[in-house]
Amino acid sequence: MNAKNGTPKMNADVRMYLAGIPEVTPDDLESLKAASKKLGENPAFLADYLKSRFVEEMLAAMEENGVSQTELAKRWGKSRQYLSKLLSENRRVNFTIETMCEFAGLLNRRLDIKVLGLPKAPVRSYRNKLKTNGHSKWNVAPRQSVGNKG
Repeated sequence: MNAKNGTPKMNADVRMYLAGIPEVTPDDLESLKAASKKLGENPAFLADYLKSRFVEEMLAAMEENGVSQTELAKRWGKSRQYLSKLLSENRRVNFTIETMCEFAGLLNRRLDIKVLGLPKAPVRSYRNKLKTNGHSKWNVAPRQSVGNKG
């Protein structure tokens, strides 16, 4: 620890490495935010993310219960290879909800699916979008009523 400010001492190599990394700019942060939003709207990405979370939960439950893949596969009536395939992060497996429920049940867990509402975007009418400074985008004269001028 540095006696002056309480920060840990850094190895010279680490300090030199960190000095070579450019600072993150506000533009970088905006770009990252946009990319994150785009990923969050991608159904394939969301599905993979949720499957990964499920696998992590099942692995934690297996560890908590002291159950091996082999033992769990026997209880389930499946092969150890099948269970290994489900638990593998490197293999894309399309879980059915039924499979997830069965798997969770073997470990004294219950699957719960929630559908969350997204924040609402401001509602803009098409008519307001076309107007610019109170005038139509195409500079069309306002409609005049038809009738007798009398």
